[in-house]
Amino acid sequence: MRNSYQQPVQIVVTNDDGVQAPGIWAAAAALAELGEVTISAPRAQASGSGRSFPFFNDGKISVQNVELHGRTWQAHAVGGTPAQAVYHAVVDILGRKPDLVVSGINFGENLGDSLGRSGTIGGALEAAGLGIPALAVSLQLKNHRLEMSHPSEADFATAAYFTRFFARLVLQKPLPYDVDALKVEVPYNATPQTPWRVTRSAARFCYYSILPGERENWDEPAKYDIVRNDQTRDGLPPDSDVAAVAHDHVVAVTPLSIDMSSRIQLDDLSYELKSREQA
Repeated sequence: MRNSYQQPVQIVVTNDDGVQAPGIWAAAAALAELGEVTISAPRAQASGSGRSFPFFNDGKISVQNVELHGRTWQAHAVGGTPAQAVYHAVVDILGRKPDLVVSGINFGENLGDSLGRSGTIGGALEAAGLGIPALAVSLQLKNHRLEMSHPSEADFATAAYFTRFFARLVLQKPLPYDVDALKVEVPYNATPQTPWRVTRSAARFCYYSILPGERENWDEPAKYDIVRNDQTRDGLPPDSDVAAVAHDHVVAVTPLSIDMSSRIQLDDLSYELKSREQA
């Protein structure tokens, strides 16, 4: 594919699982059919980092050569979060905005209220903030506890198919107004024939619980565990990402906006607050 300037399409791929994560390589191989792929990702695991820019990250960039499918890839390992990796890809590595940023394929779904803390989504939103179309792609795990320690055994083939599928659609035509990124969640049992559905984020639904680890005192490291809650339809919006993936086993495509303002009439809220002030 080529952009409007007849130059090869430039695609940046990042991932919060780190530059060596199998999901990022599955995405890169799939997207290479659409254009030139630049890999810029955290040099270490950065899950749960959201769209953060911690000042303590060093921002160093090292180039690693990786052999994959008979091709040598250059991967840029960044001392930072996925959001920082996207920033460095634009400012330092490419020196210009790419046509698309893909964050993923994440090892584990980002559903419900996990949207705000996800490093995968943070990478896509950083791209959106820079005016670049973006995808955040995640693969659901069948058994969250069992599989989290074995990412190399995951089958990313179907998620890679949908990564390429939606990347092609986004590259063909700009996203509608107020849609800055697409969050794509692929069920663990999906195939290329699995239907997809446009959904809302179940932002008030606690999909994961964070459990504190055991320690004798506060001087010890505070390690915690993330467990997936039992999923029921009780109180769950039928058009939500959780309903689509966890119950109906279809691919959930959620439009995201970097405008986090509440969708209300501003005058109504102003009147409400002034009424309280005068009470």
